[in-house]
Amino acid sequence: MGRDSEWLDWAALILLAAVWVGIWGPWIPNPAVALTQNALDLAEWATFLTDVRYGGLRLMPELLRLGVALAGVALAVAAGAIERWPLRWVIRLAAVIPGMVMLPPYPFLLNPIGSGYEWRMAAALVLWAGVGLTLFSDQLGWKGQRWLIVAVSGLAVVSGWWAYLAIQGPFGAHYSHALHPGWGLIVFGLGLVAAAGLAVYEMLGSAADLSR
Repeated sequence: MGRDSEWLDWAALILLAAVWVGIWGPWIPNPAVALTQNALDLAEWATFLTDVRYGGLRLMPELLRLGVALAGVALAVAAGAIERWPLRWVIRLAAVIPGMVMLPPYPFLLNPIGSGYEWRMAAALVLWAGVGLTLFSDQLGWKGQRWLIVAVSGLAVVSGWWAYLAIQGPFGAHYSHALHPGWGLIVFGLGLVAAAGLAVYEMLGSAADLSR
């Protein structure tokens, strides 16, 4: 499966790079730029909703941030397919950028415990630690890397979409029109599913070749 495997690796990497772009694209679109929300804006502004502050949706912004963090980790794992290490780590450094945005503000960054920013800090650390641990995932066999992409991508899409669907209604009460998924959310979800699907397809194809 030499050439086919290499092509599938690059296809999965491109899909996950598109997912990274989708993080910054509109999840809630609006003609007014100030009312357009990307994933991290949505997580931030959702914390001001009554249903989040005082209701049962308190952890939904953090679940959304966790989905973003896991998507970045999936991209970093997929970058292991790049043989040239400088390019591989340029992509991985780009993957951690959302983690910088997710960090709590100063001075809570230095001591987040008891500040209300604990889970936000945890989501950022998932991304930073996950990218760092790709030093070890690079040592896994190709099958281990594919399973890792499937697992992390699956968790990312479930976390991201679950949080979005939970806060869409309360958030939409503050808009004068019905909210529809923006292209950022669509690219985020479909890209993760497609990347996981390619990894599964590659493993099944390899298993079929070995059984012949």
